[in-house]
Amino acid sequence: MCRLDMILSRQVGVLAICGGALLVALSAQAVRMFISRDVGFSIKRSLSADLGRWRYSDLPVGASEFESRMAQAVLQFDECVHRRYYRQGGEFTFFVATYAPDTVAVSDVRQHTPDQCWPAVGWRSIAKESGVTLRVAGRRLPPGEWRAFRGGSGEEVEVIFWHTIGGRSLAKYDRGLGSGLREAIRQFGEPNRRQFFVRIASRQSLAELLDDVDLEGHFSELFELSLRWE
Repeated sequence: MCRLDMILSRQVGVLAICGGALLVALSAQAVRMFISRDVGFSIKRSLSADLGRWRYSDLPVGASEFESRMAQAVLQFDECVHRRYYRQGGEFTFFVATYAPDTVAVSDVRQHTPDQCWPAVGWRSIAKESGVTLRVAGRRLPPGEWRAFRGGSGEEVEVIFWHTIGGRSLAKYDRGLGSGLREAIRQFGEPNRRQFFVRIASRQSLAELLDDVDLEGHFSELFELSLRWE
């Protein structure tokens, strides 16, 4: 083989390798988009179903416009919804934030759960339990982190929250993986999976309040993507 043939052969080989790498990259991206199942996802659009007897009002993330901007800067979410849902004889607050794949470390999201943030503003933890399962119109939500807090004036609030990646709870990772891999997931996140943080709070029993057919229809799409019905 002459020198020119050898050079051309190498160039063709390099092009073939580059082309193959590009094809693999594009295929991987397509798989990531398919697995994430959330291209163009919007929390508010997913919460558009009828509420029946329930009504809601949107709440700011902070007590003022400045605090809301600061909260968004600290929490680094792509989108969030904070609402008060109410009907005759029932009321709860609902907060959900979402983080696009590969944008925020898992450890950063985990720093802002009720365990850390509520005591910092005067609430005292009085009870806690992991792996609590609630039902919405008979449909089981995955186990969540349940807490009870008491405020400065004596009022008590029940809270349940979930932190998920690709619809899988971080609690499941904590129980199912070795410490090294678990810590890696906490630090860097599971690649190409959307994170969600979901929190529900009420002065009433959450188990009784949420087991309502009107709420099942309203939250069905969001909970399927963020928490995965069981």
